[in-house]
Amino acid sequence: KKSELRIITPDVGGGFGPKAFVYREYPLVLEAAKRLGRPVKWAGDRTEHFLTDAQGRDNVVKAEMALDKGGRFLGMKVELLANIGAYVSQYGPFIPYVGVTMSTGVYDIGAIDVSVTGLYTNTCPVDAYRGAGRPEAALLLEKLVDACAHDLGLPVEDIRRRNFIRPEQFPYRTQTGRLYDT
Repeated sequence: KKSELRIITPDVGGGFGPKAFVYREYPLVLEAAKRLGRPVKWAGDRTEHFLTDAQGRDNVVKAEMALDKGGRFLGMKVELLANIGAYVSQYGPFIPYVGVTMSTGVYDIGAIDVSVTGLYTNTCPVDAYRGAGRPEAALLLEKLVDACAHDLGLPVEDIRRRNFIRPEQFPYRTQTGRLYDT
C-alpha cells in the first residue's frame, strides 16, 4: 500500500540536492516487498551515493562578447555542451536551458546567440543542485565581463557600471525572455 511506503532521508542540509529525486532502488524495493509479501528495507551508503546518485553540473562552455569602442555590450554568443550523464534524470536536461536563459545576468545586452547541446556520457546522471544552471551562468558571464575589461584596459567596475540595466529600463525583458522588475 502507498501508506506503508516510507522514504527517510536524514538531514543533509536542506530540501535540495540528491535527496529530491526518485532513484531506481525505490521501485525495486517496492517490487521486492510485493514478491516477498513482507516489508523490505534498503539503505544506501555514501560510496553508493557518490557512484550512482545524480550529480551536479558538468558543462563545457565557450562564450564571446561583442562591444563597442566605449565598452558597451552589443551582443553575446554562448555555446554550451552539457553532460546529461548515462541516463536522463528528473530535471537534468532542463538545467542547461535555465542557465542560458540567465546568460545576460544584470547587463543590458542587445543580442544573444545561444546553442545548447546535451550529451549522453558514461557518468552518473546530472540533476538540479542549488541554483540549477544559474550559478554556472553567473560565473560564465562575470568571467567574460572580466576578460572584456582586461582586453579594453578598463577597470572591471567601470565596464560593469556602463552595462548594468538602468533603472529607467525596468520592467526589463532580457534577450532570452526573462522579465526583471524592481
